[in-house]
Amino acid sequence: MKKTKKSKLFLRASVTLLAVLMLLPSCTGGSGNVDDTGDETAAEENTGESSADSGNVIFDGKSEYRIVRSDNIRSSIVKDNVAKFNKAIKTATGVLLSVTTDWVKPNDPPVTAEDCEILIGDVERSETAAVKAELPENGYAVKRMGNKIIILGADENLTAVAMLEFMERILGDKDHCGEGFLRFADTDSITGTVDCEGKMTLAYMLDKKYNVAAESKQVFQCEPQGECNICQGAATDGEHAFFVLRNSDDTKTVICKYTLADGKLVKVSGLLPLGHGSDMTYNPDKNFLVVAHGNDQGKILTFVNPETLELIENKNISKGAGAISYNPVLKKYAIGQAGKSLHILNTSLSVMNSVDRTQKDNAIADGYITQGMGSDEKYIYFPMNLTGNKENVIVVYDWNGKYITRIKLEVAMESESMFVTPGEEYYVSFYKNKQGALLHKVTFLISIG
Repeated sequence: MKKTKKSKLFLRASVTLLAVLMLLPSCTGGSGNVDDTGDETAAEENTGESSADSGNVIFDGKSEYRIVRSDNIRSSIVKDNVAKFNKAIKTATGVLLSVTTDWVKPNDPPVTAEDCEILIGDVERSETAAVKAELPENGYAVKRMGNKIIILGADENLTAVAMLEFMERILGDKDHCGEGFLRFADTDSITGTVDCEGKMTLAYMLDKKYNVAAESKQVFQCEPQGECNICQGAATDGEHAFFVLRNSDDTKTVICKYTLADGKLVKVSGLLPLGHGSDMTYNPDKNFLVVAHGNDQGKILTFVNPETLELIENKNISKGAGAISYNPVLKKYAIGQAGKSLHILNTSLSVMNSVDRTQKDNAIADGYITQGMGSDEKYIYFPMNLTGNKENVIVVYDWNGKYITRIKLEVAMESESMFVTPGEEYYVSFYKNKQGALLHKVTFLISIG
């Protein structure tokens, strides 16, 4: 049948309208699939498939997706990770997504499966719950379920690992991401586990070279004991926390023993000749506390019975010690003085290795003052506070004396000592206005920035 001029115009207009509709960005429209063979699919091609089928998150510089995190998050580090993740998307695509929480206001419309969302962390959504139920210990996943993209780990650090994997594999891949577009299809799912035993420790994060951030919360206070109201060294036997308290002129010193789990006072020693009492550690092999005198008595260590809190003996050592930590796995002591030195000693207190810290890091030059130290079998941790007690950092070395990194700890008090429990929980004691010792539990988290 011969086509009339009117029918030709109608057909041409219909084709044009169809082409325009296919190019309009929406949650349920988009371009073709990512070709798993490695060939790029041009952004302007279009199959007419839904967003869930095509994998489109951002198309033609636009998106209906939003990022959703839990409303229960209290950690500023975790919140920052979500913001940094969104910034990484913007850097890669030029598009900044909106960010909200999973709290639904009473008058808001209910969230449906059709809503386009990137769910980060333990979000109150059925899709997140489904992925969470399948996670192995120390596992993480990035999965698509319809119009939802779930980014989740077994804990906050593993969720950060999931975000980093997405950033590397998807945002860093030209077939999945570029100016004005981002695709993540069902077939792009990412799953994995980390190779640590139990929870991810600070040592593990440092080994894997993750960016690490720290935050702390006070757990209890070691109350002043008369004139002895200035805290110095602190240590743990795993069950108890021990604190050195002194008076202002170093003429009176006591040790206080608390239950670590509930912060209850167990015992206070009599007056002990501990000098400045700069730092303290616990040796489980010998079952005694070791106090570093510091100050002008920097070459004296005092051994104390952790049960009776009575003095056992004094030992003279060849190097000054204002900071001390013992590691029972390595059978080694680490000591330091005035933030300038690090010495590794054997159990006989003979020096095995010495390091000039002023040649390794510039924390001292930046105005930070070293107090005590803590350690695990991999690393030695020096808490240092900025002159004026404005902030703190934890400077990390390995047991060979190699400088590793500096971790910021935003607490506006003077850090005094640090200890690590056998279960690898981290504590720093702080001093403020003759209030004894304020013990903080420190949490270390992966920062994706």
